[in-house]
Amino acid sequence: MKLRPLNKIWPGDNMERMLVSACLGLIPGAYYILIIKVLPELLDYGSAGYIFLQLLGMFLFSNLMSNFIMCVLVDPSIDPSTMGSPLEREKQPREWHECKKCDIWAPPRSHHCKICDVCVLKRDHHCNFTGCCVGHANYRYFFYFVIYMLISSLVAFIASLVFVYFLRGGSYKFVLLPFANGLYDVREVFNEKGELNVKELLKSVIPSQFEMVFAVLFGLNWVVLFSTICFLYQRWPILISGVTWYELRTKNFNYDRGLRLNLQMIFGSRMSLSWISPFISSPLPHDGIHWMSEDKDAGDGN
Repeated sequence: MKLRPLNKIWPGDNMERMLVSACLGLIPGAYYILIIKVLPELLDYGSAGYIFLQLLGMFLFSNLMSNFIMCVLVDPSIDPSTMGSPLEREKQPREWHECKKCDIWAPPRSHHCKICDVCVLKRDHHCNFTGCCVGHANYRYFFYFVIYMLISSLVAFIASLVFVYFLRGGSYKFVLLPFANGLYDVREVFNEKGELNVKELLKSVIPSQFEMVFAVLFGLNWVVLFSTICFLYQRWPILISGVTWYELRTKNFNYDRGLRLNLQMIFGSRMSLSWISPFISSPLPHDGIHWMSEDKDAGDGN
């Protein structure tokens, strides 16, 4: 496994820096709010359901962050020392192509990324949220990050709905709009003499710090849940057909090797265990370079 150089891990684009920082900050923040603030009100401390949700939250959070970090750290780019120079063109198969920017003769399915300024093996796309390209070497971590993001946002969405509308909605009059909260508590801002209590009025109209933070996270949860559903729906053929995003758009299914082998090309030979943790070794059954010759050999063997 080749890791990216330390000086290239942090993205140079300001928008990508903001998105990467948001992932590194909002995911732990949402986890803290849900586990520390929401979960104790959903279930009794120490109950079977409480322990289950706490363990589930720990599992999802650890996989979210670790797959995100591994996707950023693992280098999917081509090692120029293993590729031939353009002068060796006649020695390479016709499916290879010349990259003048990298000054190498690149293998099939690889493409040059203008942002990363490198050629990437089996390049799918450049992800702005990780600040790096997604390709042959880090495909596994990216897909698990997206899948666990979907599961986590769905669990958080359900828990938040119960928390807002069934618990805080009745007992604590928790609402997301501060002025609506003021209408609910309008009778509490007057004292016994009928005089207006400005302090109580402001307390009723202006939400607490926790309410504001929770409202922002709740709104973002909607966005993340909808976005990940759309993304996975759009990218699902990549898992099934073993194609990249570019190949999917151009309807190039020449590298489809069947469902099981296609999944192994992404999640590795130990894909039945790789979902547990990104630190579980699951070697890819291909070097990402000699696609045509090795695909034929593998197909004959199966």
